[in-house]
Amino acid sequence: AQYREAQAFEKFGSDLDPVTKFKLMRGVRLVEILRQGQYEPLGVSKQIITIFAGIKGFLDKSSIEEVRAFVKFVNSDEARWTDKSRYWDFVEEGIRLAGYKLTDLTRAGLSAILADYFSRTPLPASRASL
Repeated sequence: AQYREAQAFEKFGSDLDPVTKFKLMRGVRLVEILRQGQYEPLGVSKQIITIFAGIKGFLDKSSIEEVRAFVKFVNSDEARWTDKSRYWDFVEEGIRLAGYKLTDLTRAGLSAILADYFSRTPLPASRASL
């Protein structure tokens, strides 16, 4: 709701304070995370991973193209072929076994693999076709 209010306020061309600009840009990224192509559904555990990345600020410095590439990366098998593949599998399985909830253990594991993913330059999925 805050995102939609800020978005409407921005259309009037008003100067926005830094906090509002930050919320607006995070909202843009979160909306992009939630978009799914027709016949390209994201599994529940993968949705949790991408939403967690957006809410916890891992995507704050990413462009919209990088956000799309990240979602595509999570939804593809490419994550299974990285040097961190066992961690991706562990987190996804942990989310499923916990009834699609984040436990402290899966939250810590997810934070670690996301920090690793977003610390790379270029990002691993940036070479994926958009």
